[in-house]
Amino acid sequence: AWHEWFRLASLGALGLDKTVISTRMVVDPAHRHRIIFPLFYSYIMERYLEAGFEYAVHYCAPGLVCRYEELGHRLYAGPFAVPPGILRVPMLMALYDLDHLWKLNPPLAMLSSTAPLRPKTVPSGVISGICSPPNFRLMAPEERLAYVLDRAEPGCLPEPAALAPPLQFASPLHLKPGVFAPSPRGAGFLGLLLSGTILEGDSGLPAQPGGFIGAGHWLQPASPMTGFRVATEATILVFAQRLAEKVSRAHIVFPGASVWEVLRSASVLAARSRITSTGAKEK
Repeated sequence: AWHEWFRLASLGALGLDKTVISTRMVVDPAHRHRIIFPLFYSYIMERYLEAGFEYAVHYCAPGLVCRYEELGHRLYAGPFAVPPGILRVPMLMALYDLDHLWKLNPPLAMLSSTAPLRPKTVPSGVISGICSPPNFRLMAPEERLAYVLDRAEPGCLPEPAALAPPLQFASPLHLKPGVFAPSPRGAGFLGLLLSGTILEGDSGLPAQPGGFIGAGHWLQPASPMTGFRVATEATILVFAQRLAEKVSRAHIVFPGASVWEVLRSASVLAARSRITSTGAKEK
């Protein structure tokens, strides 16, 4: 299963002996937004560098893709299902791709630049060829907007002014046909169908392009979806878990609330919080 999930054959050009697989990297949700996660994450990366690894791969829940992209990880290979059908997304970290890391994760870039086992060259072209789609966090707002509009069914999305703010906290995923179950303990994700055919697990009714899908409890707290089926290849835009949680809470308090309005308001607040905490504005 590991060879298939992580498409290990595709990483041969990088060197499998230089690649580590992280099977678990978990912090209690109550502490993920505190100092514990940066310390834990930094500790893990330092151990990888000390051991001589140049690449690290792992998988995560769809709602955490945006978070890992912010840290410098890249999408590659394509989402897959782990038993009993939980959707997971493989990601790759090139530990010595300093051009990439300085833009997203300066603390790790500093560690990598001074590591005693640092390689003389980094195959940036090979890395870019393996990783797809591009890291959404490195795109300017207008580039993200154009990327999504080019892949969406005509007329299925709101006006750019409403769409642009949530894209700061979203990532595109390409799904192959398969059956997926909600995540354990009610957790899930909030996605927007751009193209393709996805059927709701209980009713078998198709989601329409421009419509939201939620595995878990995000959209229907009283009657969560039991899963969904990707009938044809589909492209979805998956939103960061922090935004999905706000949509879920808003639907509990205000059942008729517009998902787009909640996403827009939540993303504006999240962007302000990020600027306040880092002192840096998005380009």
